Amino acid sequence: MRYFLNVHADDGTIPDLVGTDLPHIETVRRHAAAHIVDLWEARVLAGKPPYIGWLRVVDENQRAVFQIPL
Repeated sequence: MRYFLNVHADDGTIPDLVGTDLPHIETVRRHAAAHIVDLWEARVLAGKPPYIGWLRVVDENQRAVFQIPL
């Protein structure tokens, strides 16, 4: 199934327009957690404050799967 990791932060929304095919929910959770680490790292390296918001994971039918605070 294809999952999309959409960032909803205080400075706007960053939609995942491509998505990623992942085999099961535990893989999706690990992928989402790694994505959050990448987001924070990019912000820190750019000298910006961390995001305030959440990462919402939806499936290919746009049904919410879960969300994680940033």
